Amino acid sequence: AGRRCRRRFRALAFASGFAYFLAFPGVDLWPLSFVALVPLIVALRGATVGRATASGWVAGFTMTLFGFYWLNEMLVTFSGFPAPVCWLLVALLSGYQAGRMALCGWLFARATRRGWPPGLVFAAAFAASELAFPLLFPWTYAATVHQVPAFLQIAELGGPIAVALVLVAANLALAEPVLGWLEDRHAATAVRPRARAAARTERWRRSARAAALVVGALLYGAIRIP
Repeated sequence: AGRRCRRRFRALAFASGFAYFLAFPGVDLWPLSFVALVPLIVALRGATVGRATASGWVAGFTMTLFGFYWLNEMLVTFSGFPAPVCWLLVALLSGYQAGRMALCGWLFARATRRGWPPGLVFAAAFAASELAFPLLFPWTYAATVHQVPAFLQIAELGGPIAVALVLVAANLALAEPVLGWLEDRHAATAVRPRARAAARTERWRRSARAAALVVGALLYGAIRIP
């Protein structure tokens, strides 16, 4: 059971990292930016500090390894090293840059275990990791919507991190129903129907509040562009 659980966490983290890569400039499947973080959010909820940190690292390693695949060809061309050595260097770089998402997972688990609200904590942890973790090749989640000017206008209020947080809000809005479904599926029969209904209602409220931020950002962009 423990191995299956670890594999499930790793699979969710990998899915987030790969979807993040597909949404990013180059592949440009930008609508995935609204769902790319959902598997990671699901994996982090209720996880131990160690497991949350590891899940974040796996997501970060996946997105970096796929996102910087071009480094291998560059190293082969300009370094003179054989391809396996170049891939090893790319993997080492990816392992380091994965620390950004590992930091996000660590902050999330530490804060939620102290009773802080998970949605706000994830948004704050994501922002802190983007702002504070030093990268050799910096990037921001906001770049995934570079083709959607309406989403970019809010950057005048808070820079790229404001755009990234709008995307995080979209992911949180979609993650809440998934988490609710998983909780209902595994809920003990002793849980009273009224309590389960109240929890479900609160989840939909949180989802609606997060979705309202996304709609608000779009409206702001639509007003500001003219």
